[in-house]
Amino acid sequence: MTSAVNFDLNFGLWEKQKYEGYFRVEWLVLKDVPNHVLMKVQLNQKSFPR
Repeated sequence: MTSAVNFDLNFGLWEKQKYEGYFRVEWLVLKDVPNHVLMKVQLNQKSFPR
């Protein structure tokens, strides 16, 4: 996210009752990452709500 959520604007393609607001994002695209590099990535399960 490159901006705060602006709840006065709507994207228009999502369901209004479920998703409201608008924010900017900056996409980072990674390609051809070897699997052995990803094996070192550790995720903190507490930071991902289910």
